Amino acid sequence: MAVERIEEYRQKNGVDILKVILKPTKKFCNGEYFYAPAEAIDLVNKYSWRLCLDRNSVYVLSRDNSTYKGKTIQFHRKLFEFYHGYVWDKEIDHINHIEIDNTDENLNAVTQQQNNYNKFTRSYNIPFKHQKKFLPRIAINTIRFHPLSYVRTENEACTGQNYIEQVWLRRKLGNDWYMFDFKKYRRGSEDIIDLERTGQISEEEATYRHILRYADNAWYMLRYDLEQYYKDNHIPIPEYRLDENGFMIHPITGQKLCPF
Repeated sequence: MAVERIEEYRQKNGVDILKVILKPTKKFCNGEYFYAPAEAIDLVNKYSWRLCLDRNSVYVLSRDNSTYKGKTIQFHRKLFEFYHGYVWDKEIDHINHIEIDNTDENLNAVTQQQNNYNKFTRSYNIPFKHQKKFLPRIAINTIRFHPLSYVRTENEACTGQNYIEQVWLRRKLGNDWYMFDFKKYRRGSEDIIDLERTGQISEEEATYRHILRYADNAWYMLRYDLEQYYKDNHIPIPEYRLDENGFMIHPITGQKLCPF
């Protein structure tokens, strides 16, 4: 896979962005692309970049043939080094979970533990379904903590889990605190990212459109403390009810709201 063409756009915030469109291959028969800052044009042209599918993620890779047997290099690490220098002991996290979105604002040098926190998960346990109990939890360096007691309903578990991550963990870790931010999460909303990067909508509009896609599910609102955002942006507060086991379900269909 090699570069077919490079398109340049200016975001609403004034930052110039490259959309690097790659030639089609058997694995990516429709052709693919990735984003990069305009300042990184020399890095884009220096190597023959390709996309690599790793589980559910698509990374931008190349081969550095100047080293013995050639060394695989990752675009996002090279880009971070371009802006901030080499970091041997850190992972480079894609904040919005879109690995082809290699803009400086989307990359952050973090520890492995911090990178693990930037996950879209349920997190609370359901240890004994027949006992109608839920247990919020968090892990610090593989050690699990349960700062709150068992609760009997999933909505309480969502609220408690959010408290543990945003308040309790922040107090424990101080400046090392790092956590998933649903407002910045964009997986499944790649079309919205495209509108933002090509200057058609602002970051605020992109966030609004992304959250609107989940706005009819009260689980997301409680799990990520979005109720005030809904009110501020005139998004209707979604309804739900609890089944006999305490799970949040759709008030009409009766389907569980938790996606996990």
